[in-house]
Amino acid sequence: MMEELNTWWDGLALIAKVFYTIGIFSTAVLGVQTFLTLIGLDGDDAVDAADAMDGGEISDEVGDGDLQFLSVRTITAFLVGFGWVGASLIKAGLSIAAVVVIAFCVGLVLMFGIFYLMKFFWAMRQDGTLDYRNAIGEIGSVYLPIPGGKAGKGQIEVMIQGRLQTVQAITSAPERIGNREKVLVIDRLADNTLLVIPDETGSTLT
Repeated sequence: MMEELNTWWDGLALIAKVFYTIGIFSTAVLGVQTFLTLIGLDGDDAVDAADAMDGGEISDEVGDGDLQFLSVRTITAFLVGFGWVGASLIKAGLSIAAVVVIAFCVGLVLMFGIFYLMKFFWAMRQDGTLDYRNAIGEIGSVYLPIPGGKAGKGQIEVMIQGRLQTVQAITSAPERIGNREKVLVIDRLADNTLLVIPDETGSTLT
């Protein structure tokens, strides 16, 4: 078997070897990426894996909008298309110039396809992530009394992204806000604590 493979490889032109090498290597990388994803190690998403989301590194996580276009996964997709299509076209007898152009275009198509697929799934994941900033401007109900003057924390019940949540809250109002009183959320503080003030109606929920 190995002898047949060696004979086949030795009979290839240099340009064909280049395309096959790119195709084989990128497919192997894609396989490793897929395996890591299946076992829960998302190791394909960043070149600098130490929280590269906030930096300028090549990353899948956060870039222009939600995702960066250039990532290990998208580049791998480009190389898979470029390598295998190029090898196939060389075998079919096309000129090197035509092969390079067509393989490059196919690689770009795969690259954009993977990028928008990732963006779609990222958007779905983000839709399911609770963002406490969405509580700002909402009217809530005090669940545990809140000491006045930011002297301590209480809890409120408030709708966030269509779901009723119980959240820690403090108030800048000088007076204590009692149980079941209505409050207006005006800000989100550290550790997802909400800053509230009494609702202007001053009414109590029953």
